[in-house]
Amino acid sequence: MLKQRIITAVVLFAIVFSAIFTLSNRFWSIALIGLVVVGGYEWSKLSGHSRATALLFNLTILLSCAALLVTNVLASSATCGLIYLAVFILSSLFWLGICPIWLAKKTRLGTPIISSIVGWIILVPTWLALSYLQNSVATLILVFCFVWLMDSVAYFIGRKLGKHKLAPNISPKKTWEGVAAAYVVVTLYVLLIFYFHWEPNSSIVIYLAVAYFLAALSIEGDLFESWIKRQAGVKDSGTLLPGHGGVLDRIDSLTSTTPIIAMLLLLFPVSHSSYIL
Repeated sequence: MLKQRIITAVVLFAIVFSAIFTLSNRFWSIALIGLVVVGGYEWSKLSGHSRATALLFNLTILLSCAALLVTNVLASSATCGLIYLAVFILSSLFWLGICPIWLAKKTRLGTPIISSIVGWIILVPTWLALSYLQNSVATLILVFCFVWLMDSVAYFIGRKLGKHKLAPNISPKKTWEGVAAAYVVVTLYVLLIFYFHWEPNSSIVIYLAVAYFLAALSIEGDLFESWIKRQAGVKDSGTLLPGHGGVLDRIDSLTSTTPIIAMLLLLFPVSHSSYIL
Protein backbone atom coordinates (compact mmCIF):
# COMPACT_ATOMS: atom_id res chain seq x y z
CA MET A 1 0.00 0.00 0.00
CA LEU A 2 2.76 2.44 0.95
CA LYS A 3 4.82 1.52 -2.12
CA GLN A 4 1.78 2.03 -4.32
CA ARG A 5 1.10 5.39 -2.66
CA ILE A 6 4.66 6.59 -3.30
CA ILE A 7 4.67 5.45 -6.94
CA THR A 8 1.37 7.22 -7.61
CA ALA A 9 2.65 10.38 -5.90
CA VAL A 10 5.80 10.41 -8.05
CA VAL A 11 3.79 9.93 -11.26
CA LEU A 12 1.34 12.67 -10.25
CA PHE A 13 4.22 14.98 -9.38
CA ALA A 14 5.78 14.46 -12.81
CA ILE A 15 2.49 14.96 -14.69
CA VAL A 16 1.41 18.06 -12.78
CA PHE A 17 4.76 19.83 -12.92
CA SER A 18 5.26 18.99 -16.59
CA ALA A 19 1.83 20.46 -17.35
CA ILE A 20 2.54 23.60 -15.33
CA PHE A 21 5.69 24.32 -17.32
CA THR A 22 4.64 23.18 -20.80
CA LEU A 23 0.98 24.20 -21.13
CA SER A 24 -0.18 27.72 -21.84
CA ASN A 25 -2.56 29.15 -19.27
CA ARG A 26 -5.57 28.47 -21.51
CA PHE A 27 -4.68 24.82 -22.12
CA TRP A 28 -3.77 24.39 -18.45
CA SER A 29 -7.24 25.67 -17.55
CA ILE A 30 -8.91 23.33 -20.04
CA ALA A 31 -6.92 20.34 -18.73
CA LEU A 32 -8.00 21.19 -15.19
CA ILE A 33 -11.66 21.05 -16.23
CA GLY A 34 -11.24 17.31 -16.72
CA LEU A 35 -9.93 17.02 -13.17
CA VAL A 36 -12.87 19.02 -11.84
CA VAL A 37 -15.40 16.91 -13.73
CA VAL A 38 -13.95 13.73 -12.19
CA GLY A 39 -14.10 15.43 -8.81
CA GLY A 40 -17.72 16.34 -9.51
CA TYR A 41 -18.53 12.73 -10.32
CA GLU A 42 -16.96 11.60 -7.04
CA TRP A 43 -18.82 14.31 -5.13
CA SER A 44 -22.12 13.14 -6.65
CA LYS A 45 -21.45 9.59 -5.46
CA LEU A 46 -20.52 10.76 -1.96
CA SER A 47 -23.65 12.91 -1.81
CA GLY A 48 -25.91 10.06 -2.90
CA HIS A 49 -27.22 11.93 -5.95
CA SER A 50 -29.57 10.22 -8.34
CA ARG A 51 -28.36 9.75 -11.91
CA ALA A 52 -30.35 12.78 -13.06
CA THR A 53 -29.14 14.99 -10.20
CA ALA A 54 -25.55 13.90 -10.72
CA LEU A 55 -25.78 14.70 -14.43
CA LEU A 56 -27.26 18.12 -13.74
CA PHE A 57 -24.63 18.88 -11.11
CA ASN A 58 -21.70 17.91 -13.33
CA LEU A 59 -23.16 19.80 -16.27
CA THR A 60 -23.41 22.89 -14.06
CA ILE A 61 -19.78 22.49 -13.02
CA LEU A 62 -18.69 22.12 -16.64
CA LEU A 63 -20.73 25.10 -17.87
CA SER A 64 -19.50 27.27 -14.99
CA CYS A 65 -15.87 26.60 -15.86
CA ALA A 66 -16.59 27.16 -19.58
CA ALA A 67 -18.33 30.47 -18.81
CA LEU A 68 -15.35 31.65 -16.76
CA LEU A 69 -12.99 30.65 -19.58
CA VAL A 70 -15.05 32.63 -22.10
CA THR A 71 -15.12 35.60 -19.71
CA ASN A 72 -11.34 35.48 -19.51
CA VAL A 73 -11.14 35.70 -23.31
CA LEU A 74 -13.82 38.31 -24.00
CA ALA A 75 -13.98 40.54 -20.91
CA SER A 76 -11.53 43.20 -19.81
CA SER A 77 -8.94 42.40 -17.17
CA ALA A 78 -10.78 44.64 -14.68
CA THR A 79 -14.07 42.80 -15.24
CA CYS A 80 -12.35 39.42 -14.96
CA GLY A 81 -10.71 40.52 -11.74
CA LEU A 82 -14.05 41.46 -10.20
CA ILE A 83 -15.69 38.19 -11.26
CA TYR A 84 -12.77 36.14 -9.99
CA LEU A 85 -12.78 38.04 -6.72
CA ALA A 86 -16.50 37.35 -6.24
CA VAL A 87 -15.94 33.61 -6.76
CA PHE A 88 -13.00 33.56 -4.34
CA ILE A 89 -14.90 35.54 -1.71
CA LEU A 90 -17.77 33.04 -1.94
CA SER A 91 -15.30 30.22 -1.34
CA SER A 92 -13.70 32.11 1.55
CA LEU A 93 -17.06 32.65 3.23
CA PHE A 94 -17.66 28.92 3.14
CA TRP A 95 -14.24 27.86 4.46
CA LEU A 96 -13.92 30.61 7.06
CA GLY A 97 -17.54 30.88 8.17
CA ILE A 98 -19.73 27.88 7.36
CA CYS A 99 -17.39 24.90 7.27
CA PRO A 100 -15.91 25.33 10.79
CA ILE A 101 -19.44 25.41 12.24
CA TRP A 102 -20.49 22.36 10.24
CA LEU A 103 -17.46 20.39 11.41
CA ALA A 104 -17.96 21.45 15.03
CA LYS A 105 -21.64 20.45 14.97
CA LYS A 106 -21.13 17.41 12.70
CA THR A 107 -23.73 18.82 10.31
CA ARG A 108 -24.79 16.55 7.47
CA LEU A 109 -25.13 17.81 3.90
CA GLY A 110 -28.85 17.14 3.75
CA THR A 111 -30.73 17.66 0.48
CA PRO A 112 -29.27 17.22 -3.03
CA ILE A 113 -29.67 20.97 -3.58
CA ILE A 114 -27.48 21.81 -0.57
CA SER A 115 -24.87 19.20 -1.46
CA SER A 116 -24.79 20.48 -5.05
CA ILE A 117 -24.27 24.07 -3.90
CA VAL A 118 -21.49 23.00 -1.54
CA GLY A 119 -19.91 20.87 -4.28
CA TRP A 120 -19.94 23.85 -6.65
CA ILE A 121 -18.35 26.10 -4.01
CA ILE A 122 -15.63 23.50 -3.43
CA LEU A 123 -14.80 22.61 -7.04
CA VAL A 124 -15.29 25.69 -9.24
CA PRO A 125 -13.31 28.19 -7.11
CA THR A 126 -10.49 25.62 -6.84
CA TRP A 127 -10.40 25.25 -10.62
CA LEU A 128 -10.43 29.02 -11.07
CA ALA A 129 -7.70 29.52 -8.45
CA LEU A 130 -5.39 26.91 -9.99
CA SER A 131 -5.99 28.47 -13.40
CA TYR A 132 -5.27 31.97 -12.11
CA LEU A 133 -2.19 30.99 -10.12
CA GLN A 134 -0.54 29.41 -13.16
CA ASN A 135 0.05 32.95 -14.44
CA SER A 136 2.90 32.91 -11.91
CA VAL A 137 4.44 29.47 -12.26
CA ALA A 138 6.73 30.01 -9.27
CA THR A 139 3.81 30.84 -6.99
CA LEU A 140 1.78 27.82 -8.14
CA ILE A 141 4.72 25.48 -7.58
CA LEU A 142 5.30 26.91 -4.11
CA VAL A 143 1.61 26.40 -3.30
CA PHE A 144 1.62 22.78 -4.48
CA CYS A 145 4.81 22.05 -2.54
CA PHE A 146 3.44 23.75 0.55
CA VAL A 147 0.23 21.69 0.61
CA TRP A 148 1.67 18.36 -0.48
CA LEU A 149 4.69 18.61 1.83
CA MET A 150 2.42 19.40 4.75
CA ASP A 151 0.04 16.53 3.91
CA SER A 152 2.87 14.03 3.49
CA VAL A 153 4.62 14.92 6.75
CA ALA A 154 1.35 14.87 8.70
CA TYR A 155 0.48 11.47 7.18
CA PHE A 156 3.81 9.75 7.86
CA ILE A 157 4.50 11.24 11.30
CA GLY A 158 0.90 10.72 12.37
CA ARG A 159 1.11 7.12 11.21
CA LYS A 160 4.39 6.40 13.02
CA LEU A 161 4.16 8.54 16.16
CA GLY A 162 0.54 9.66 16.43
CA LYS A 163 -1.22 8.86 19.72
CA HIS A 164 -3.58 11.78 20.31
CA LYS A 165 -6.55 11.89 17.89
CA LEU A 166 -7.29 15.20 16.20
CA ALA A 167 -10.94 14.56 15.35
CA PRO A 168 -11.79 10.90 16.06
CA ASN A 169 -15.46 11.27 15.08
CA ILE A 170 -14.51 12.70 11.69
CA SER A 171 -11.15 11.18 10.73
CA PRO A 172 -9.86 8.61 13.27
CA LYS A 173 -6.36 8.37 11.77
CA LYS A 174 -5.47 12.06 11.98
CA THR A 175 -3.47 13.01 15.07
CA TRP A 176 -2.19 16.09 16.85
CA GLU A 177 1.34 14.75 16.43
CA GLY A 178 0.81 14.83 12.67
CA VAL A 179 -0.46 18.41 12.90
CA ALA A 180 2.54 19.46 15.00
CA ALA A 181 4.94 17.89 12.52
CA ALA A 182 3.16 19.63 9.65
CA TYR A 183 3.57 23.01 11.36
CA VAL A 184 7.26 22.33 11.97
CA VAL A 185 7.86 21.57 8.30
CA VAL A 186 5.78 24.61 7.29
CA THR A 187 7.99 26.79 9.49
CA LEU A 188 11.16 25.38 7.92
CA TYR A 189 9.66 25.73 4.44
CA VAL A 190 8.81 29.40 4.96
CA LEU A 191 12.20 30.17 6.53
CA LEU A 192 13.89 28.58 3.51
CA ILE A 193 11.83 30.64 1.06
CA PHE A 194 12.38 33.79 3.07
CA TYR A 195 16.13 33.21 3.15
CA PHE A 196 16.46 32.79 -0.63
CA HIS A 197 13.87 35.42 -1.66
CA TRP A 198 14.19 37.99 1.08
CA GLU A 199 13.32 41.58 0.17
CA PRO A 200 14.14 44.63 2.30
CA ASN A 201 10.50 45.51 2.93
CA SER A 202 9.29 41.98 3.70
CA SER A 203 8.72 40.54 7.16
CA ILE A 204 9.25 36.96 8.29
CA VAL A 205 6.46 37.43 10.84
CA ILE A 206 3.96 38.13 8.06
CA TYR A 207 5.23 35.17 6.03
CA LEU A 208 4.83 32.82 8.99
CA ALA A 209 1.41 34.22 9.99
CA VAL A 210 0.04 33.70 6.47
CA ALA A 211 1.62 30.23 6.27
CA TYR A 212 0.14 29.12 9.61
CA PHE A 213 -3.26 30.45 8.55
CA LEU A 214 -3.07 28.51 5.27
CA ALA A 215 -1.88 25.40 7.12
CA ALA A 216 -5.00 25.53 9.29
CA LEU A 217 -7.13 25.88 6.16
CA SER A 218 -5.37 22.90 4.60
CA ILE A 219 -6.23 20.76 7.62
CA GLU A 220 -9.81 22.01 7.50
CA GLY A 221 -10.18 20.99 3.86
CA ASP A 222 -8.82 17.55 4.65
CA LEU A 223 -11.18 17.14 7.61
CA PHE A 224 -14.20 18.33 5.65
CA GLU A 225 -13.66 15.78 2.90
CA SER A 226 -13.14 13.10 5.56
CA TRP A 227 -16.46 14.10 7.14
CA ILE A 228 -18.26 13.85 3.79
CA LYS A 229 -16.76 10.38 3.21
CA ARG A 230 -17.77 9.36 6.74
CA GLN A 231 -21.35 10.38 6.00
CA ALA A 232 -21.24 8.31 2.82
CA GLY A 233 -19.70 5.35 4.66
CA VAL A 234 -16.66 5.05 2.37
CA LYS A 235 -12.91 5.19 2.93
CA ASP A 236 -11.98 6.95 -0.33
CA SER A 237 -13.80 9.26 -2.71
CA GLY A 238 -12.83 7.06 -5.67
CA THR A 239 -10.33 4.55 -7.03
CA LEU A 240 -8.66 6.52 -9.81
CA LEU A 241 -5.37 7.04 -7.94
CA PRO A 242 -3.88 3.81 -6.52
CA GLY A 243 -2.83 4.23 -2.91
CA HIS A 244 -4.51 7.63 -2.65
CA GLY A 245 -8.14 7.00 -3.60
CA GLY A 246 -9.92 9.50 -5.79
CA VAL A 247 -9.33 13.00 -7.08
CA LEU A 248 -11.07 14.58 -4.10
CA ASP A 249 -8.76 12.66 -1.77
CA ARG A 250 -5.79 14.26 -3.49
CA ILE A 251 -7.08 17.84 -3.82
CA ASP A 252 -9.00 18.19 -0.53
CA SER A 253 -6.40 20.51 1.00
CA LEU A 254 -6.14 22.52 -2.24
CA THR A 255 -9.89 23.21 -2.25
CA SER A 256 -9.66 25.13 1.02
CA THR A 257 -6.35 26.94 0.38
CA THR A 258 -5.93 27.89 -3.28
CA PRO A 259 -9.05 30.10 -3.62
CA ILE A 260 -7.97 32.12 -0.59
CA ILE A 261 -4.38 32.38 -1.84
CA ALA A 262 -5.69 33.60 -5.20
CA MET A 263 -7.97 36.09 -3.45
CA LEU A 264 -5.05 37.45 -1.41
CA LEU A 265 -2.98 37.87 -4.57
CA LEU A 266 -5.86 39.69 -6.27
CA LEU A 267 -6.35 42.02 -3.31
CA PHE A 268 -2.66 42.50 -2.55
CA PRO A 269 -0.68 42.11 -5.80
CA VAL A 270 2.99 41.29 -5.41
CA SER A 271 5.85 41.36 -7.85
CA HIS A 272 6.94 38.14 -9.55
CA SER A 273 10.01 38.13 -7.34
CA SER A 274 7.82 37.96 -4.22
CA TYR A 275 5.79 35.08 -2.89
CA ILE A 276 2.77 34.77 -0.63
CA LEU A 277 2.68 31.52 1.35
